[in-house]
Amino acid sequence: MYSDYKHGYTIKFLVGCTPCGFISFVPKCYGGRSSDCFITNDCRLIDLLELGDTVLADKGFPSIKTSIENKKAILVMPPFLHAAQFSSEEVDETYKIASYRDEIVYTVCALVNTENPIIKQ
Repeated sequence: MYSDYKHGYTIKFLVGCTPCGFISFVPKCYGGRSSDCFITNDCRLIDLLELGDTVLADKGFPSIKTSIENKKAILVMPPFLHAAQFSSEEVDETYKIASYRDEIVYTVCALVNTENPIIKQ
């Protein structure tokens, strides 16, 4: 889909991975205008959650909280801004959650890079 904001065609996709970096879920791609919550619900990732699973999400996923809690899983999401600025505790929590997500992405990318190329010249 063409994005006026991005000045190009965009897609979105959701990837599930285990704590050790194993990619465990890759649904189809969606058009760039699809909301994060729509994608999460439509691809049925939540149906696969088990008791005690942890889901790291950003602020774009507020409406999945109930679905995740119904599966007895844990949703870890940065706090929303309710006042003029975050408290020092909220800033610390936001930083901690973001750094975990960054570490997971870095680990997954490093693991993928150790594989043989999928396209041979």
